[in-house]
Amino acid sequence: MTLTAVDLRSIEFPKRFRGYDRAEVDSFLRTLSDELEEKDRELAELRNRTTRLEAELEEFRGLEGSLQEVLMAAQKTAEDTRLNSVKEAELLLREAQLKAEELIHKTQESLGNVKRELVELYQLRSNYVMQFRGMIDSHRAMLEEMEKSQEGARHLRFVKKADAAEAQALRAAEPVEELKQRLEE
Repeated sequence: MTLTAVDLRSIEFPKRFRGYDRAEVDSFLRTLSDELEEKDRELAELRNRTTRLEAELEEFRGLEGSLQEVLMAAQKTAEDTRLNSVKEAELLLREAQLKAEELIHKTQESLGNVKRELVELYQLRSNYVMQFRGMIDSHRAMLEEMEKSQEGARHLRFVKKADAAEAQALRAAEPVEELKQRLEE
């Protein structure tokens, strides 16, 4: 049987002779009733508080579930992002390697072309030098011929001049010779 503070206040014991002091029993019952009333109030507050805390706990459990879902979604998103980043990095690396290989190939091809052009230019230079030397030798030979011709022409001119001087001297000597011959006669 559950007793309440009201039950304690309304209780009446039968009256007997030689029993307990009625004033003390009433005072004790009032004190007990007050304490029971206080305990009932505390219990009601505790029940209200428990109800509130249980509601909050349910709310927190709901939030915890939501947070776990959000956390799992964030982890999945982070993992997906990491995987996408890794894939993108691998793709960029492959593209960079392909571009590097293509650039190396083009550079090697260009280098081969430059080497061929250098060989051709070296051959052209060698041919030009040989032709130029041939021209120089040819011109030197022509100059030597010309010098020989000019020397011959100079010699010829000198001879002609000498012949002309001799002829002139002979002509100039003719009157002297004639005089000599006349004188000798």
